[in-house]
Amino acid sequence: SPKIKLKIYQEFGLFDFDVSALKGKKIVKAVLYVAIAGAGIDKTRGSDLRWFTLSTISSDWVEGDGKQYDIDEIGKGATFNEASYKTRQWSYPGSHCWDVILGNGNTLRADVDAGEPKDGWFAISVDKKFIDALISKSTYGLLLMDGSTGTDRNCTIASKESGKNAPYLKVTLA
Repeated sequence: SPKIKLKIYQEFGLFDFDVSALKGKKIVKAVLYVAIAGAGIDKTRGSDLRWFTLSTISSDWVEGDGKQYDIDEIGKGATFNEASYKTRQWSYPGSHCWDVILGNGNTLRADVDAGEPKDGWFAISVDKKFIDALISKSTYGLLLMDGSTGTDRNCTIASKESGKNAPYLKVTLA
């Protein structure tokens, strides 16, 4: 999908980044940049989003080939109920995505005030522990969730499939 909806705990995005070049390096800081693709209700500042929740993910998952939130019969992309559609559960029998995120399943969680968007982008500070987890392969990516609005909001950010404004992770090294 060209957009990822961030709607508190109902809809969120899973991201993974190749950080192999960072192995053995000293991390100074990290920032996840996401572009606004849909404002929600408040059109004056560009988005209803402000606070974001980040989490590591303690189970491998499949990105898949789904389009516009369709069920991914071909690519077997992850759903809330399965890490790979009709192929693999998130963890133990009957587990769901929430069992491997947000402090569950030995994961890290952080709530971050990203402030005001600048030129249509949010700059979300990422704790160095999250980057260390990515480097050491003790996580299977990052979850990004809206941490500040309600179920009446439908804010979206651009995905890598948007053709422009893909989310990116900027890591500053010592």
